[in-house]
Amino acid sequence: MKWILVVLTISIFNCGYRTIQWQNTEYKNVFIQDIQTKPVFQRHVALFQNALNDRCLAMSGLTITLEEDADLILETKLHEVGETIIATDIDRRIRQVQFTVISSFRLVDKEGKVLWNLSNYRFSDQFEVSTTSGEYSNDAASSYDSAFKNIAELVVTHFSISISHLEEESD
Repeated sequence: MKWILVVLTISIFNCGYRTIQWQNTEYKNVFIQDIQTKPVFQRHVALFQNALNDRCLAMSGLTITLEEDADLILETKLHEVGETIIATDIDRRIRQVQFTVISSFRLVDKEGKVLWNLSNYRFSDQFEVSTTSGEYSNDAASSYDSAFKNIAELVVTHFSISISHLEEESD
């Protein structure tokens, strides 16, 4: 039993896993710009903006601040949000929907230098819909909330790793 713990411990220390040390970085805070989108997708902006703010606070170690005080600026463009019905029940009520979100992200420092970029990221997911009347909108809203949180989590994870690598290169 002890040898399993020894092997596991050695594996963890040699696998390259490490935490990001934000206290040693020059970047302490971020400004998340208002999401740019077409008017037809405007109804999704508040949900997406809240997800980005929430994930940034929870995962990055950065403080969200005003633009003039920011070390970093996260720019987001929401290009497309779409829903496709992929299954109905025998009464032709919607049973399953696939939705797609296409967005682009750019993280710049206060001088405008691009530190991280993700263009035209396509997120797609499917969700089941309740067949009782009036439930579709609740199911869809919950699924969009979950999708935007997943996208925000991916964005914050990737830009955090990118900043960590930039810090290593400068050392």
